[in-house]
Amino acid sequence: MESLEFDPARWAFYLTAGPIALAAYFFVGSRALKLIGLLVALIFLEGVLLSWRSFFFVGFSLSSAVSYVLLASLFTDPQGRSQMSASTVAWLGFLFFAFMGAIIGSFGPRVGLGDNLIMFQMFYLEGLVYFWIGRAAFRDPSELRNVLNVLFVFGGLVAILHLFSITTGYRFYAAAGKEFHQYSDVAFRYGAVFSNPNTLAAFYAMAIPGAIISVLGWARPSALMRPIILVSMVLMGVSLLLTASRGGVGTTVLSVSIAFMLLPFGVRGVLALAAMGLVTGSLSVALLFFVFPDLLDATLGRFINEGLASVRYELWVETLRILVRNPLGVGLHVSGYLDALRPAGIFLANPHNIYLALAVNTGIPGLLFFLGLMVNTVRRANLARRVQTAEGRSVASIIFVMLIAFLISGMVEPIYGNGIKLQHFFWLIVGIASYLPTLVTAEAAAPTPAPSWDSGSRSSEGTSGWGDLQPRESNPL
Repeated sequence: MESLEFDPARWAFYLTAGPIALAAYFFVGSRALKLIGLLVALIFLEGVLLSWRSFFFVGFSLSSAVSYVLLASLFTDPQGRSQMSASTVAWLGFLFFAFMGAIIGSFGPRVGLGDNLIMFQMFYLEGLVYFWIGRAAFRDPSELRNVLNVLFVFGGLVAILHLFSITTGYRFYAAAGKEFHQYSDVAFRYGAVFSNPNTLAAFYAMAIPGAIISVLGWARPSALMRPIILVSMVLMGVSLLLTASRGGVGTTVLSVSIAFMLLPFGVRGVLALAAMGLVTGSLSVALLFFVFPDLLDATLGRFINEGLASVRYELWVETLRILVRNPLGVGLHVSGYLDALRPAGIFLANPHNIYLALAVNTGIPGLLFFLGLMVNTVRRANLARRVQTAEGRSVASIIFVMLIAFLISGMVEPIYGNGIKLQHFFWLIVGIASYLPTLVTAEAAAPTPAPSWDSGSRSSEGTSGWGDLQPRESNPL
């Protein structure tokens, strides 16, 4: 890790204000507010105002500190502890082979065990922390739905920061006081708070279809929240196109199509969809053509000039050859992959595919344990969609499509290893998805609905959406 100059004033502030703020955060009563605070730290502050720091074999970051405190507060609740345990064998296998990857990587010529252990903490151990938080953070679907609606509003704020950055050329500073890169002829390809434009596009591929289901699904936002989410969708759509991410745009189109198939499309649903498409589409086109014409030209030029051409195809073939020679991987640090790829004359830090990347880092067994986790989680999220309550079907459909969007986007983009933001957020979604059947069943069995922050209009709870399996009347799942 890069060594940073010690700043006594900075550390004096951290060591005085930090413990006080974290203690106050620990005693906040609402789990939903705690989770929103974690999302703020992860999305808007991590790598923007503060950067990851390491001390020997342990790394520190703002979002890590907040996540550890939140996990500790959830662990003090007996119900929270009972909700955490899940997929134990798969997680043990995944972490074991990730740790083996750290050991294997420590024999490389350029990095030692310390660098690999920090990678193990950042991308694997903390993944388990966010998984546990996702499983234990919620007690009813309405609480989850309201947090998701706030997340979609955050998506609009992310888009505003991205549009501001690519318009002005401003680059966000991390704690070291260094810009990510200078303005250049491709400077419009910048991901703002996500740094990497492909990672930003993958976030939109998760958030936009979720927002569509929230607005048009079974349990809808309040009259105040609904237009705010619609505005966020417009901003995210414009920002998505201006990332010039071919994989991100393609994944978003696919995930939005999946969202449409999950929705309860009656006559009112079709009319609502048409109205929403007309309003959001018109606003998006107006913004692109009248506010960002130069950036739109640059984006379209990239799409036309590059098309489907990419070095990825050759890269994937070479990565498969590396795995044949090294079935247990080449280590967690990027230097291991760079050294293994150098004889092919390709100098890229990852395979641009999260499944190949996980195999390179954790070995083929580690990838198999990861896939086992994903198959079980997707199955449980899809199972939860069959519940007949409005809240349950809405949140289950949102989480399902967000999970699928990440897994599809990861086929062509290295979104698991491009920083910790989206990867940690993904594990949070995985944790929520794995607990969804229990969460929505508890609501369906309850005699009265749980209180909600915004009680919006609802369609009929028994309405079946495209692609659904008809639930039994006697059993919500």
